[in-house]
Amino acid sequence: MVIVTIRSNISEVVDGLSRAAQTQLPFAIAKALTMTAQDAQAAVVDKMHQEFTLRTSWWQKHTPWGIKVAPAKKHDNVAAVYTRAPWIVGFEAGEIRTPQGTFFAVPTRYVRRTKRSLIAKSAKPTALLAPGGRGFFAQMSSGKRGIFQRVGRKRLPIRLMYHLITRAQIRAILGMEKTVRATAIRVFGKNFWAALEDALRTMR
Repeated sequence: MVIVTIRSNISEVVDGLSRAAQTQLPFAIAKALTMTAQDAQAAVVDKMHQEFTLRTSWWQKHTPWGIKVAPAKKHDNVAAVYTRAPWIVGFEAGEIRTPQGTFFAVPTRYVRRTKRSLIAKSAKPTALLAPGGRGFFAQMSSGKRGIFQRVGRKRLPIRLMYHLITRAQIRAILGMEKTVRATAIRVFGKNFWAALEDALRTMR
């Protein structure tokens, strides 16, 4: 899980506000923090589209793993942008991953994909290695291992479908915390004054 919080320290402007404005301050701060978190959420999603090929909609806020916002409350001036997607942690901090089994299977350009660029079910390692899939394990002269598939009915030619590796280096390319904090610095002031104006306009 990755979570980035946004807090407010607005005390330096309190003395310059009217009494009416000061009474609305808790509502305005909470709303401004939430608005800022929503802006940061959108910025994180934009960054993800730049860095990743998002083949499904898992990142959308309505999904269990999506990029979500925890809104601030009147008595708790903290908003957060977060995701429960466990695979994102490595792209935020960087890590070396090892497979649950023996290898990671890394597809080559020969692996057939769907219109959404997902690997076709018939082209996955389990399908290739099943009876009739014409796939087999082999070790190359370099010592590297792979899953190959015969092309046609004869023994040759063959194609390398998957490289088999025992660990993967995950680079820290997401920068979620950096994106959230940069967005907060850029938009919080604007959001605060807009929220305070709205609170004063609708106060009873």
